[in-house]
Amino acid sequence: MRDFEKDIKLAIVINQPESIRTALQQYQQHLRAGTAVVGQWFDIEFVATEADGSQRPLQFSDITDSNMQHIAELALSKGSDDISYLKDTVIKPDDEIYISEILFFALALQYPQLKDDIVATAELIVAYARYRNNTDVMWVDSMRLFGTEALFMLACVDVQYVTLLAKFYIQYWDEEHTHGYEEFLSYFVQQHGWSRPLINAFVHCDNSYYRIHMFVHPWKNGCLHQPIGEYLREHPAEYRWFKHALSQRLLTTPVTIAENVDLETEVSVVREIFTTLFSAQEGIDSEQAFWQQPMVDGTLGDEADVLEAEILAQAQRAIAWHHAEAPAQL
Repeated sequence: MRDFEKDIKLAIVINQPESIRTALQQYQQHLRAGTAVVGQWFDIEFVATEADGSQRPLQFSDITDSNMQHIAELALSKGSDDISYLKDTVIKPDDEIYISEILFFALALQYPQLKDDIVATAELIVAYARYRNNTDVMWVDSMRLFGTEALFMLACVDVQYVTLLAKFYIQYWDEEHTHGYEEFLSYFVQQHGWSRPLINAFVHCDNSYYRIHMFVHPWKNGCLHQPIGEYLREHPAEYRWFKHALSQRLLTTPVTIAENVDLETEVSVVREIFTTLFSAQEGIDSEQAFWQQPMVDGTLGDEADVLEAEILAQAQRAIAWHHAEAPAQL
């Protein structure tokens, strides 16, 4: 038996979009029911049904659209390991290669008529992650997590969905064993700059490590891109849009935080997000100096505190929680 064997097989007929739609809906049902993961491990494998009724692993060669081939290869190149070489590999039934979710989404994204089903599935992937709030129950194998590449590819097709990828980076994320996952979000900053979809993604990401690594190099000193705080300071109209987007986000979707954090006494949500507007390698020699630096309408600390007070005055419920609602409740 293979390590990380998948018990649930969701079969599709290649080049039949209605068959792919059915598999997307089946995947949604498993996410809602909580059966997509058993223990620590993602338990679904997507397979192809042949004309004689037999099943086989999905192959990179099943993707016929050249743009989706490129996007799938790009997705495989990121994360804990560059496994883009698998595009030239014939995957056999007994091979310990678990990229079927990536291939399945690439196949689905070839068909514009499936977009609503794809987005609905992506939203449930995010909802599951936020409900569990722990990457220890999201592994595909010993190196990679389910969902990330699928969300990345959807955002490559339509950048507005980069917010879903950002939401997927939950608070309790095992950065030590998932090094390289910073590349997924920072890729879009590289491609699009601090456009509103990327500002919105920053606003919706609950993990400070992944927010700051949208522009900070993960293992070298210095920035990959301009810090978002610097960009917002240079563009006051975009800064006011950022504050509005952050307010609306917190009033509708609380920040998911770690279990060991006291929601009543240890959480300053807006300050925590403002902390990641700038790189730590900017020559600020103390926390006080960091918060005293100028923003647009005052010091960084004063603006964070004023915005949080305004949000709390409007909030009908807490703006932070330990677990989001279960997918079955959505």
